[in-house]
Amino acid sequence: MRLHQTFGAHTGRSYAFDQSCVRLGRMPDSDIAFDPHADLDASGRHAELRREDGQWILVDVGSRNGTWVNGERVGRATLKDGDEIECGPGGPRLRVELRPPLVGPGPARPDAATMQATPVADAGPVRVDAPTVNATPGHGVGAMPQTTPPPPPTPTPTPSQAPPVPPAGEPKLYGQRTVGLMIDEALEKARAEGGGGAARWRIAVAVLVALLFATFGVLAVVFLGGGDVERPDPGHVAASNAAALFRVVATRAEGGDETLCTAFAVRPQLVATTARCVLAIEARRSAGATIDLRGAAGTVTPGRMWRHPAYVEGQPGADVGLVQVAGQTPSLASLAALDQLRGLEDGAPLLAFGYAGEVARTVETDVHEVVALPAGGVRLEHAAPAPEGAPLFDASGAVVGLHALTPGAGGGGGPGYGVGGELLLGLLAGLN
Repeated sequence: MRLHQTFGAHTGRSYAFDQSCVRLGRMPDSDIAFDPHADLDASGRHAELRREDGQWILVDVGSRNGTWVNGERVGRATLKDGDEIECGPGGPRLRVELRPPLVGPGPARPDAATMQATPVADAGPVRVDAPTVNATPGHGVGAMPQTTPPPPPTPTPTPSQAPPVPPAGEPKLYGQRTVGLMIDEALEKARAEGGGGAARWRIAVAVLVALLFATFGVLAVVFLGGGDVERPDPGHVAASNAAALFRVVATRAEGGDETLCTAFAVRPQLVATTARCVLAIEARRSAGATIDLRGAAGTVTPGRMWRHPAYVEGQPGADVGLVQVAGQTPSLASLAALDQLRGLEDGAPLLAFGYAGEVARTVETDVHEVVALPAGGVRLEHAAPAPEGAPLFDASGAVVGLHALTPGAGGGGGPGYGVGGELLLGLLAGLN
């Protein structure tokens, strides 16, 4: 059986299966995993395709928005060639192909838009895996993995090809064969000019000295100038994400505002912040305060909230939460993919962007240490006095975490830390 995605974030992809059960949904372990941020009409566990008595049966496994075949809602349906499956009205769609593929005289050339859905061997140990827990209110699940096709192999030059020319601005490196050719060329020139043995040696020595100076120059560029690390651009980050940023404010019954934390939009009606801030919102509400989220484009009010199930109050761990808001958020922060998050290392430059009082500001910092958490995900230890809940951006402008605790806050005197984006992606993927 082959399935061709005709609508949704992964439109154009094709999948082939020979197992007896194919799972559809936004959960990362699904056989066809829909995009956890874009394909929101599909549930984490949406439907299954089961092979029974030589036929393929589509079964809805308790999805939130239902499963449709050719425009009709079904709970269970026998599939035919050409049927179109829709996961939620307006959600991702798949066209069914049950006809056997044509066999040609030789191996078929793969389509660039085709992705074979077969297990891929693990490329090596992964530093942290995103946690997987039951998707109930207040609980998160594993993050959606992102797959990147390998780069095309570099062709081996044939003897007839000219050596590659380095791009402008890059140092030109000389190999042993190149040095020999240059010396031979100089000697041949000396012979043609009749300079004799002494002239040949003088030219050879001059060439060698020049090459030594060139080599030392290249080494200086590599070791002195090549250590520059690309840092996030504060102006670009602020301009691109100002509309996605909110200040969480509690207005006390007796009057007066209190800024609790920063939150940032990750879905049209969903913002992310710390689990600690979610607890603070609950406490202020219980005390009679009114909570609203104030941003550059307006104010929204909070509704349902979630905290990561591994979060323990007062301990530096899975400090991430989500807040549903009434009203559309005008812009969304761009979240880093899982493979990008796993590449985050000690010393990585970050930029926090959040509200300090009524003013949004950026704070530059560097990761002192990436610490693996027992529940999965990582803690990013750093020394920046950033606003609580502020998103942490890398040099590409993507959110790789959120700031949880400022150094010395709470009387502990320890290092500040952020929460890696794996935990946020996991919590998002767990929402049905």
